Amino acid sequence: MLLLRLAWRNLGRNKRRTALTTAAGVFAMLLSMLNLSVGAGSHERWIEHAVRLYPGHYEVSLAGYREHRTLDYAMPLDDAARQGLDAIPGAQGWAPRLEAFGLISADTEQASGRAVQLFGIDAAREATLTKLVGAVDAGRVAARSEGGEREIALGELLARNLGVAIGDRVIVVSADSFGSQSADRFTVVGTFRIGDDEVTIGTSVGIA
Repeated sequence: MLLLRLAWRNLGRNKRRTALTTAAGVFAMLLSMLNLSVGAGSHERWIEHAVRLYPGHYEVSLAGYREHRTLDYAMPLDDAARQGLDAIPGAQGWAPRLEAFGLISADTEQASGRAVQLFGIDAAREATLTKLVGAVDAGRVAARSEGGEREIALGELLARNLGVAIGDRVIVVSADSFGSQSADRFTVVGTFRIGDDEVTIGTSVGIA
């Protein structure tokens, strides 16, 4: 108690020093609170932007797909699956996707290929969930062609590296549903920017 009384009396002996020390402590605390608030808000915003770009908050797939990532473990999108996805509590919506890896090159002689990740999407559903479709800044997103011609949209940097523009054709080599090598020609109908310029979206695979 003696030490407490001495400390309390000492606060009043130099009021200017006490006021400056208190103000400095309060100011430091306010700065710390502001810094923590900005950091927490930025972190949440970064997560929201990342999720809205393409991944979504969670992925529904058959058991084994995460380990093997082959079409042998693809989830059939039948009526029962659609009803189950529609009934997920709290979900804003869902969109089907097919993902694969492959090689892409311009449809010209002596063209060099580049490794890409391929996304087959339902553009109408994807537009309500993520920013991927809205990232197309030139041309349009790929769609099913009634004439049977394949369409594709490329990352802007990827298109530039391949030396192709909207209207040109590219060749994509990947694996089919049986694991065999498959190749087809695609017409470039759009380019986009999402921060990962070597992402490719198109209708190289059928999505119901």
